[in-house]
Amino acid sequence: MDASPAGRALQEEAEPHPDGKLTRERMLACALEIVDRDGVEKLSMRALARALGRDPMSLYRHADNKAALLDGIAETVLAQLTVDPSDPDWVAQLRAVAHRFRHLALTHPRVVPLLVTRPLATPLALRPRGTLRPLEDILALLTRAGFTGADALHIYRALFGFL
Repeated sequence: MDASPAGRALQEEAEPHPDGKLTRERMLACALEIVDRDGVEKLSMRALARALGRDPMSLYRHADNKAALLDGIAETVLAQLTVDPSDPDWVAQLRAVAHRFRHLALTHPRVVPLLVTRPLATPLALRPRGTLRPLEDILALLTRAGFTGADALHIYRALFGFL
């Protein structure tokens, strides 16, 4: 057991679900804590299981492999990136998205490499829904503002390339 304050906090955060079941959300929250504290390279199924007080095999009910776990972490963080596709002021929405993304990057600096590399490593059709939501919402925002689909995609890529 890790006796450091961060280790104790992580262990407290990783307490099992009241009915004894390990949930995907609990597992991803603990994985995010490990990445925030130690970096992606220190995350393993074994380390996560140890932090959760579980057998490593129990994690595979919620993530098929480490790649799926990393996708889940990216999905968890990107869930905090909200976009209002119905806002008529698309410039203000993109500005707000940039500020929110910056806040996420400052809050989870060790997760940023995942946000940049996971989409490239996972084919579009296999990405978790949560990782596609910001893309879909921004494309909807821009097409409602009158941009063609191709132009909206170019704007999205330019924005996130810059971010």
